[in-house]
Formats: sequence, structure tokens, C-alpha cells
Amino acid sequence: LIDTGAPAAVRVRFYNPEASQPNFIKERVLLQGQWGSITDEDEQSFIYEILVNGITEIKPWLRSFGSSCEVLAPNQLRREMIAEWKEIAAYYEPVREDL
Repeated sequence: LIDTGAPAAVRVRFYNPEASQPNFIKERVLLQGQWGSITDEDEQSFIYEILVNGITEIKPWLRSFGSSCEVLAPNQLRREMIAEWKEIAAYYEPVREDL
């Protein structure tokens, strides 16, 4: 699938794994997200920014980071990701009330 939508500036905060050396989150972002850039970082996290043509293609990649990734912009992408995680969480709710 190639997204030819409107250009979108995506801004994401990636959280570093606790007490993990090497930092596999950052290494993966540097390897797979080479068209973007890391713009700000501290001990807990770093900001990754990239300009994409539509947000459809980047969503699965971002989703694959799970709780190590927080979409900051654009707001539409953030809202879509939140909705998807809520839907996924609902799949794992107990079926019976006594669980």
C-alpha cells in the first residue's frame, strides 16, 4: 500500500527501555526510520520527526512499538492511534463478570 495523501509532519516520542543497554528502541528507529530525524532527547525518551505523504503507511510501524511510542502530532494520527488501542484493549476485557 502506497499512501499518496497530503504531506504530514509526524512527531513521535519514543521511550527508552529501562536499564537496557544497548537501547534497542533507538537502534530500531535509527535503522528503520532513517528518513526522519531525532530532534530532542533525554534519559527517558527522544523525539522523532518525519515528513510523510499521508499517515496510512507509518501507522503499522508506530503501532509495532507498543507502549514505547507516543504520537504527538498530527492530532488526527494521535486520535486514530488512541482509538485503535482502545479497540484492541476491548478484545482483552474479561468475558465473564467474575474474572
